[in-house]
Amino acid sequence: MNFFIIAGISQGFILSLLLFYKSGSKKNNAWLIGMFVLLVSIIISGTFINELLGEPIGSFLVDPLLLLLGPTLYLYIRSFLRRLNFRDFFRHYSAFFLYIPIFTVFYYYSFNGTSGTIDLQEIYGSLFAILLGIFKFCHLGFYAVISFKALKKHRIRS
Repeated sequence: MNFFIIAGISQGFILSLLLFYKSGSKKNNAWLIGMFVLLVSIIISGTFINELLGEPIGSFLVDPLLLLLGPTLYLYIRSFLRRLNFRDFFRHYSAFFLYIPIFTVFYYYSFNGTSGTIDLQEIYGSLFAILLGIFKFCHLGFYAVISFKALKKHRIRS
């Protein structure tokens, strides 16, 4: 089973590299979908990072990347409708950059004072962790809705 998961993750990395290469030569926005594929591959590889480094470390490393999935897909769809600029990227990726300090504090307090044993139920069951999960869910839901609206607008224009 692990072989198939590793094979899928490897294919994701290779596909994203090909999309990056393709977009560089043609000056199109295929790099955005390449970034989306790369993010999904990294998030899936979080389980293997957990096996290698210990249970919560892989989760803590890939957790903030969930906030990049929605904006990346949305900006790829928007690139069909109009030219993207720095302000578009800054506005849609700002949640990720605001989340990093908050998540760093959560990570620090989760491991502060532990003597080698970590109570995962206490970490993942804390109110703060639940609120972070709700925030990420709402963030992805919001970007799913506006991505479908942008697709609908693109279909009407075509």
